[in-house]
Amino acid sequence: MDLSIIIVNYNTLNLTKACIDSVRSNTNGIDYEIIVVDNDSSDGSQDFFETCKEIIFIESGDNLGFGRANNLGFKQSKGRYILMLNSDTIVENDILTRMVNHFDSMPDDVACIGSLLVHGNRQPCFSHGFFTKWQWEFGFRAEEGDSTSIKGAQQDVEYVSGADMFVRRWVAEKYGLFDPDFFMYYEDMEICYRYKQHGLRSVLFSEHGIIHLDGASSKSSYRKVCMTSQSYIIYLRKTLPRFKFFFVKSLIVLRRLFTVWHYRWSLKNSFDYIRILAIS
Repeated sequence: MDLSIIIVNYNTLNLTKACIDSVRSNTNGIDYEIIVVDNDSSDGSQDFFETCKEIIFIESGDNLGFGRANNLGFKQSKGRYILMLNSDTIVENDILTRMVNHFDSMPDDVACIGSLLVHGNRQPCFSHGFFTKWQWEFGFRAEEGDSTSIKGAQQDVEYVSGADMFVRRWVAEKYGLFDPDFFMYYEDMEICYRYKQHGLRSVLFSEHGIIHLDGASSKSSYRKVCMTSQSYIIYLRKTLPRFKFFFVKSLIVLRRLFTVWHYRWSLKNSFDYIRILAIS
């Protein structure tokens, strides 16, 4: 089998249905499977998807988060390549077939690839990024470039957006897929960082064909800020030497203790946020 497409669903029944329909209508010439992992949804998703014969449906039994749910789907997959595809995406123009063909032409040191994403209004969307540096917390950040475009037909990037990340099976089997310590956010950065430590590359192609309805599956501002910040700390813990991490983490917690108030949260939410950072 060429491609295993893993879609994580959490109370996004209509989005996931539209995503699956777009894959089936716009993918030709390759052998693929669609695996839907449901994170204990309460919107009727389980009743609907367990009757869909065109997919492999997995009930996680709990809200595992993005990375661990994808890992669960990976265990059931058979494809030479694994695609982690967000539920809030729409596939067009036979893009998945073209990406498989690109991957087939890549040398073995390319671990994962992605394509250029667009928003629903067809404007460029975040498609790749740069490994976070703790110094950015304090304003020491040089201009890294545009994360919505690349130069040329393909370009090595530091990490590919997890919204449409293709990974070689043998790489995932040897070095792991997403780190289970991340509930959501930064897991795409960490996996590409980990692969790079093993001499592997991430490549982005200037192909268009995936619309990302960015944020459609994540609506709670306070919860999102907390999850993003927690994952940021976990990422630093994974990538910095132990002593340096604890020093940097202390600086970050202290800084945010004085800046958290600009969110205008309740006193309880503000202190809960700081506590989350402190124990991460």
